[in-house]
Amino acid sequence: MTNSDHASHESDEGDEGDWEWGEGMKPALGTRRELYNVIHLGVACLFLFTSFNTTQSLQSSVNAKVGLVSLGVLYLSFSLSSILVANTLASKLGTRWSLVLGSACYVFFIGANVKVIPPVLIVTSALTGFGASILWTAQGAYLADNSDASNSGLHSGVFWAIFQVQGIVGNMAAQFLLNLETSRAELYLFGGFSALAVAAVVLLCFLRSPPPRTGERCKIVNAMETGEGKVGADPAGEGGVPGGLALVREVFVLFVNPCMLHLEPLFVYVGVSVAVYFGAITARLSTTWLGYVMMAFAVCDTLSSIVAGRLSDAVGRLPVVLAGAVVSVLGLLVAYFAGVCEDPEEGTDDGVSVGEADCGTTQVALFFVAAVLNGLADGVFNTQTYAMVSDHFGAQATPAFALSVFLRSSSSGVMFFLSLVVPYGGQAIIMIFFLVLGVLLYSRLRWMARKSTSLYFEEASSTLSDDPGTSSPGSCDE
Repeated sequence: MTNSDHASHESDEGDEGDWEWGEGMKPALGTRRELYNVIHLGVACLFLFTSFNTTQSLQSSVNAKVGLVSLGVLYLSFSLSSILVANTLASKLGTRWSLVLGSACYVFFIGANVKVIPPVLIVTSALTGFGASILWTAQGAYLADNSDASNSGLHSGVFWAIFQVQGIVGNMAAQFLLNLETSRAELYLFGGFSALAVAAVVLLCFLRSPPPRTGERCKIVNAMETGEGKVGADPAGEGGVPGGLALVREVFVLFVNPCMLHLEPLFVYVGVSVAVYFGAITARLSTTWLGYVMMAFAVCDTLSSIVAGRLSDAVGRLPVVLAGAVVSVLGLLVAYFAGVCEDPEEGTDDGVSVGEADCGTTQVALFFVAAVLNGLADGVFNTQTYAMVSDHFGAQATPAFALSVFLRSSSSGVMFFLSLVVPYGGQAIIMIFFLVLGVLLYSRLRWMARKSTSLYFEEASSTLSDDPGTSSPGSCDE
């Protein structure tokens, strides 16, 4: 931390007045510096992912097969980079410059959509997957560095509340521009998104350093956070997060752990769902309605994420997962019966102009119902699968989260490639298969935990570590 950073921190603290806060008496909002940093990060990510997520959802409808291939390459690159280089590289750069580098990679992919040249789009997709692994590693670290026990939940909520606005803003902009009766609509759309992504990179360049880490702040557990402004510290260091080959080894050892085997099908399901929601279903929908439908998906996804977390605390995780599974199957079925809603070719005999979809009111309504159901299901499983890792692998959080990210992103990549040859019905069957298998295995895992099968968990833990003090009944790692 520089002298100017120290001075800035002292100034920020002085702004709070002359109060002497005792232990446990810190204001709920934390220091102004911490909250400002979280908002700064949230706004930058809002700009970046308003551009990227909307561009992603348009790939199958605007760029057809090359769009699907590009997304397949992107997610496979992300899956490999997340366990091979992300922690090591982020530890060398620090959180701020890791965020800058990672976000800059997104700009090239978004810009490549202004004038699509297939080889360029594919290369920038691989670059974006690499950048994404660094960005999300550093994001978790920066958020943790600006939080302590009194405000970590609030700061996480503030960040994600700002971030989720991108699903509405991006799709609204896409809906407006793509419906303009001009051949330059895509140029305006992706050119504007590229400029917005550049603005995000510039904002991240001016992120302030977190306050000095003392007391409770050092006790915050975050899978990606280890040092003072750094991530992925030397695995031999006290409290460090393994990186490089050490992390790869732990991930692959964990892959065959009996407890993890019960969760892996759900991770694969979540990965497959990304390709289905943003590839197969969007390809069946006209650009006339695509933005509106994806806005409905984003709103329901956001609300579901909030409600599912609170509900699982009240009634337990398994009932929420079972309800989410039912909603997911219904959403896939409704999307199937909605059929295909395409834009007619320009100059058709019936006089319909470009941008007016060849689909009826009932068909459009079915796509909206499917978006609502799929958004609700997506919110449930995104929140609950991450919580499952925390529930069962708290002491092995880094390799467990790395493995879950690897399975999600690699499944997305493979499914995007399969979507080139497998129709929507086949993709829905694959998704339902992993969903049913995952729910059954997770139910069995919960049943075993309730029965206190300590021997099973102790044997499972022994595959993770040679340390005899890391296993105990009721979890997979303690």
